[in-house]
Amino acid sequence: MGQTTLGDTEDRADNRSSTSCGSAGPEDVFVFEAEQTGEVNVRVSLGPNVVVYARQDCIDDAHDIVCVDNETTGAEHLRFSVVAGETYFIVVDSIDANDVDGFQILLNYAEQEASCVNGIDDNGDLLVDCDDPTCREALPCGGSLDEVCESFPEDLAPGVAVQGTTIGGLEGLTPSLGCGSYASTGRSRAYRYTPRARQALRVELNGTYVQTWHVRSDCADEDSQIACFPIQYHYENVPGFAELPQGPDYTLFVTASEPGLEEPFALETAVVDLEDREPNEAIGQATPTDGSSVGFISGYGDVDVWSFEVPATDDVTVSVTSSFEASDCGTVRVDPTLEILDANGTSLGSNDDMSTGSYCSQVPLADLPAGTYFAVVRPYSGCSYWCAFPYRIGVTL
Repeated sequence: MGQTTLGDTEDRADNRSSTSCGSAGPEDVFVFEAEQTGEVNVRVSLGPNVVVYARQDCIDDAHDIVCVDNETTGAEHLRFSVVAGETYFIVVDSIDANDVDGFQILLNYAEQEASCVNGIDDNGDLLVDCDDPTCREALPCGGSLDEVCESFPEDLAPGVAVQGTTIGGLEGLTPSLGCGSYASTGRSRAYRYTPRARQALRVELNGTYVQTWHVRSDCADEDSQIACFPIQYHYENVPGFAELPQGPDYTLFVTASEPGLEEPFALETAVVDLEDREPNEAIGQATPTDGSSVGFISGYGDVDVWSFEVPATDDVTVSVTSSFEASDCGTVRVDPTLEILDANGTSLGSNDDMSTGSYCSQVPLADLPAGTYFAVVRPYSGCSYWCAFPYRIGVTL
C-alpha cells in the first residue's frame, strides 16, 4: 500500500471475469487487508487494455464492489470504501487473450484534498476539487447556494492573467436564458470583483473546447445576470464586455459548454472607468467631452449623445474606437455608428465603418465654424449579442 507495484497479465490464468464490466482474458490478482476504515484509490497504468475491479470474495464474479473500464487504454482508476480488518481483492483483467502485457499498479488510502477550489489534484487520486469525494460535502462543493457564493469566488485582479479550469468546478451556476439558446450547462469557476467606479469590464477567454462566461451582481441569484457571452461567438476568439455600476461585488462565472467538456482555460480581463452620464439620449442630455472620453453602449436601441466645442473655424475629426485594444475594432464586438449634429440638430455627416477591416467609426469635417456640436453614438443596427460594448470618443481639431 502506497508503493507502485509491477504486475503482468501475460502467462496468467483466465479464471475470473467481471459480470459488471466484462472481460475475457487472463488476470493478475492483488490482495490486501485494510489497515484503516476509509477509501482506497487504485491506479493502473502503462499496460494493456484492462478491466479493473475490486471485490471481497475473490471467486464471486457476480458481486464486484466497483469496476472500471475506460475501453481504450490500460490507464484505469477506481476508488472504493474499505473497513479496517477486512480483506479485499483487486483484479486487473485483460480484455481478451491477445491483449496481455506488464503494467504498474498503485494502491493508497484517499486523503482529503488540501483545497477544493484550486483546480489541482492535491491528494493524487486523479480527481480535482468537487469531483473528489473528499470535497463533495465540504464548501463550496456542498451546502446552500448562498454558502457556496460566500466561499467559492476567487478575487479577480483585472490586468492579471488567470490560468483556471472548469474541471472539478461547481454545478448549477450556469447562465440564465438571457444568453439565448447558447447558454452553457457544464461546471463553473467563479471570480469576484468590486469596481471602484462605474466601469466597463473586458473579458477574453481561451481554451480548447467551448467555455463561456457571464456576470451577476448577486452570485446566488441567476436573475441578477447583467452580461453573458454565448457559445457561438467563442469560436471567433473575440472579447466580450460587461458594464459594472459602482457598488456591489460582481461575480464572473466561467462555464463549460456541457458536462464532460470541462477543461483548463486562460482568462484575461481589463477595466476602464466610464464617463458618459446616463440618461444622455438627446441633445438636451448630452455629456460634454474634452476631446477624449469613454462611454458604454448597453444594448440594442441605446443612444449616447456627447457635446463638444469648436472654439474657431477648423477642420475636425470625430472618431469612435475601442476603449481597450485597437484590435477590438476588427471584430463585431465593437461596432458603433457615429453621426455629427450641429446646435439645431441638423446632421453634418455620419459613418458606420471607418475602413475595411475596422467596424469602428470616424467622421471628418472640414472648415467647421466655431460653436457647439453633438456626436451621436449608436450600436450597428444589425447587431445581436454584440450590442453591448465600451468605446472611446475622440475629437481632434
